[in-house]
Amino acid sequence: MTRPLLLLMLLGLLAVSPGCMDNPRDNPWDGWKQSGGEVNPPDEDSIPPVQGNAGAIDLTVVNPTSVSLSWTKANDAVTQQEDLEYRIVQSNLDNISTPDDKDDHGIVIQNWSADIDAKTIGSLTSGSTYYFNIVVRDKAGNRAAYQRAVVDPLGVVYIFSTSTLYNGNLGGRSGADAKCKARYDAAFTGLNCTTVKAFISVNGSDEIRDMPGNYGVPTNVVIYGPTGLRIGINWADLLDGTIERSMADAGVETSYNYWTGSNSNGSVTSINCSGWSNDGGFSNYGEGGSQSETGSKWLQSAFLVTCNMADRTLLCVCW
Repeated sequence: MTRPLLLLMLLGLLAVSPGCMDNPRDNPWDGWKQSGGEVNPPDEDSIPPVQGNAGAIDLTVVNPTSVSLSWTKANDAVTQQEDLEYRIVQSNLDNISTPDDKDDHGIVIQNWSADIDAKTIGSLTSGSTYYFNIVVRDKAGNRAAYQRAVVDPLGVVYIFSTSTLYNGNLGGRSGADAKCKARYDAAFTGLNCTTVKAFISVNGSDEIRDMPGNYGVPTNVVIYGPTGLRIGINWADLLDGTIERSMADAGVETSYNYWTGSNSNGSVTSINCSGWSNDGGFSNYGEGGSQSETGSKWLQSAFLVTCNMADRTLLCVCW
């Protein structure tokens, strides 16, 4: 090949190549910014989603072997909320607080799923402590962890109510317990309790505050209503003058007040229809609690009722 011909071919290539390099499909660097002599790639999404409600997870005990998780959906600067994906993990140890923790330690119970904000988890093992957490990710793969939640599914004391209205002659302790057991057998066996007792004070040696010592009520576990709404964090919290939810709000008793025979701290009063064995009228009264109160009146309402009036239910505890 002669030199003039080779020179003409080279000039032709130089004339074509700028046009080719201007085509974004041919030039992956096209459109990138150059600063200080260095070439920088285009901006990318590197910011993880922001968890809803600061990452709080609402955990509700459905029954001793099942819990329900709910959370507020996350937001992201690029990915639409309905496209964000969530992954739920559980562990028997407190080792799932970060996204990497969940990869290393967590057992996946719900794999990546878009646009969800609740999950019910069943088949939990008696006596085991469980930790749960949620990871959210955007379309770019950025991840953020919620705040882990913990529960002992069998570490629960439940309060429920009889559906029947009674007068003050409950038959003493044994009669009241039998009424609660009948109600449990009819409506609440799903709570999987092994012991059921009436939530009343009978005399100086049989008071609500002494039920842990007298009957073995667990003192260091959470108190729930029958649908899994929390009333107190433990037995002492139940008797400190306030509760987290009223009996009505906790789904325990929504319509009627109930007999207690107790002061607000769980000690017995003398106004208890003679130990719940008296159904006399005038001058015979029983102390009760209010289903709509969260203060001390939830246990001692100060509205006395004569013992012959069948207009109060009976609270029951089971564990």
